[in-house]
Amino acid sequence: MNLSEIISKEIKNKIPMYIKITNMQNEITDVEARDRTREFTDMQKEKQKLILEIKRESAKGRSDRSIAKEYGIDRRTVAKYVNVTDIEDASVYNTSNRNYSYLDPHKDEIIKLYLQTRNVSEVYRRLKEREIILTYSNLKHYISKIEKSSMLKEDDKAKSQKSKKISRSQVIKYLFNWKCNEETKTYIKEILEQYPVLKIYKSFYQRFKEYLINLNILCFINLLSCSYEDSCINKFISSLKTDWEAVTD
Repeated sequence: MNLSEIISKEIKNKIPMYIKITNMQNEITDVEARDRTREFTDMQKEKQKLILEIKRESAKGRSDRSIAKEYGIDRRTVAKYVNVTDIEDASVYNTSNRNYSYLDPHKDEIIKLYLQTRNVSEVYRRLKEREIILTYSNLKHYISKIEKSSMLKEDDKAKSQKSKKISRSQVIKYLFNWKCNEETKTYIKEILEQYPVLKIYKSFYQRFKEYLINLNILCFINLLSCSYEDSCINKFISSLKTDWEAVTD
């Protein structure tokens, strides 16, 4: 199996058959504008202050237990506040409220990712890459609740205006400099942002092909000695290196 076949097979395992391209700039702006214009109650401001103080104490190396004892709150609450990424957002939700979710501090990020991909599995994968603790079932339920609250609902006309689908096969053609349609070229930047691994594949393939065509032995040897972010390329390199050493020995 040659390099283009190996990469194509890996892309089919990692990327959906049709990639949704969403003109999400206005939607993201709306989310960010909502944050900027948000007004807080005195209770929420006090909670923001508490979270900030706890994060500072934790940064000094203090244990959750000692902080909890000083502030008279549960140790699990301290742990949650320490991991808060958006203090203002976290202060809006009351942990005693039955509608509270531990995903609320990441709500805007989840909305943005879902608007980009419309794929719960992909949102889950990206959040896990950022070491956010969550389960797939909870995330799926959380996104479902957001959709039912009309935050992500769009009518059919709006959907057709805002989103397009690009075939995975066209993206593969682009990566290997084969003939692909103009629509793919138009949206390729956004596709590469959604799936950064495609940048790695394209860069490696171009270098590999160039070195072989130009018989650039030194660069080719250097290519074999490198380690890459993607396991697929590393496996290919390992196999190629074995063959190279067998021929040159």
